Amino acid sequence: MLNQIKPYIHIILTEKEWSWSVVALAALIVGLILRSYVLRPILRRIKDLEKADYTEVKKQYLARSLWGWIFFILAIIFAVGLWKTPVSFPLSRPETLIVMGLMASFFLSLLFHLLAIGTATAIVFGQHKELFRS
Repeated sequence: MLNQIKPYIHIILTEKEWSWSVVALAALIVGLILRSYVLRPILRRIKDLEKADYTEVKKQYLARSLWGWIFFILAIIFAVGLWKTPVSFPLSRPETLIVMGLMASFFLSLLFHLLAIGTATAIVFGQHKELFRS
């Protein structure tokens, strides 16, 4: 099986003019998997809410998650930029800045998504103040 894939991998690694799209797709998939891993426990608990509350949390989250998606796309752009840059080890200053930008933008993406979910949940729970009265 590996012998059948080997020529394709070689083409992707050597022809960087077009293979950036493969790297972007891989970064997208890996990023979505990591995002899902971080957000899954919170989303599971939110799905346990009543349907109307869950729908409202989703609506509020989607209205507030734009910055998370912007930084997610920025991380993919940094990954493609790193792919198109000839990399040598140890990393030079521009390569190091690209790697740091990739990591920082992905971290900020997760942070803004968590902030959007937390804010959306707080808004929906704020509408149910009677639950918090003793």
